[in-house]
Amino acid sequence: NIERPYTFCYLGSVSLKQKLTEIIQLAKQTKEPMLLVGGFANASDREFFEQNAPENISHIGYVPSKEVGQYLRQAQVGLHLVKNDTNLLEGIPVKVLEYVAHGMPVICSDSDAWRREFSYLPSCYFVNPSDVQGIIKVAKLISSIPHDDLLAAQNVLREKYSWETQFSQLEVVYKKAMSCE
Repeated sequence: NIERPYTFCYLGSVSLKQKLTEIIQLAKQTKEPMLLVGGFANASDREFFEQNAPENISHIGYVPSKEVGQYLRQAQVGLHLVKNDTNLLEGIPVKVLEYVAHGMPVICSDSDAWRREFSYLPSCYFVNPSDVQGIIKVAKLISSIPHDDLLAAQNVLREKYSWETQFSQLEVVYKKAMSCE
């Protein structure tokens, strides 16, 4: 069994837009160790973090993509919380897939697009990103998930996004693109 010293991990831009206030509240209320991997969006976000973050948050800063996995393997639960920003909530957050690929359940903001995209993952939990108490309840629920369920989520992810399953879709797109000459 792999040692995962951090309960939570947040990967991405560290900013108020990405629910930094709620992440700090979560760390303060649970007192669980948390890992933040990513740079600050701007100086005011850095200042807010420095003035408010408790000691149980370890901020790593920006790391190159090829090094992200070593940090994800140190945490038990991935966080992907964003404010009600249509651009962010309508896109497909690759970070959610990265968390699951590293054997982590994910707590993410609730949006129709994300429910459509990730409802097949048994380890993806949707929350109101402003409801810290709701996030804590989900985190407690997650702590009781059997390891086999997390492995099942990884397998589902591998099947859905494997070359074998994606090739036919890519082939159709490629043929359409080539016929538009």
